[in-house]
Amino acid sequence: MDLAVSARPRWVVYGSSLSAERVRWAPWRACGGSWVAALRGARPDLEIVNRSGWGWTSRDAVRAFGPRVLALRPAGVILEFTINDADDRRHCSVEDSAANLETMLRAYAAAYPAGRAVVLLPPAPLGRHALARPRLETYADAWRRALAAHHAVVVDLDAAWTAQFGADPAGESVRRPDGLHFSRAVADWIAAVVGAVLRSANRS
Repeated sequence: MDLAVSARPRWVVYGSSLSAERVRWAPWRACGGSWVAALRGARPDLEIVNRSGWGWTSRDAVRAFGPRVLALRPAGVILEFTINDADDRRHCSVEDSAANLETMLRAYAAAYPAGRAVVLLPPAPLGRHALARPRLETYADAWRRALAAHHAVVVDLDAAWTAQFGADPAGESVRRPDGLHFSRAVADWIAAVVGAVLRSANRS
């Protein structure tokens, strides 16, 4: 299959509510995807389409990968689902999570061999959200191993977050008011971190 023919390469963001910009059926739901809007502003040379789903795990993502992502013929994809996979209430094992990522990466590479795949690993949540995800780092490690085998690129937002904000824990009430979702206060910063990785991915 051919990539989308466009004056601007099309990138699809495919993740959880950390990447979703809004929930059409429940506009009151918290979403953390203001960084995607900021990325559009920072990278007008790219067409950035957001196909993220509130509450989605990689299990949901695999089922809808064809119509929601592959059908758009993207030049690149950004995948982000560990935050919900790691939620003990969702019953998605580490092994299944990694296998789901590999399924998506294989499908994308088979459809678009020239495409670029990026995986975003979010920072550890706080409070009750952290209690529900005691093995988030184990899931992140499994995704790191899986993406390395498929030549995907990682946005380690967890490491970048700690380096940037680790000395200011009090500021988390502004950056993530509910302890999980990113606020507009950090949208530009996240967009800059992701944008830097996209530039690297396009050069490789």
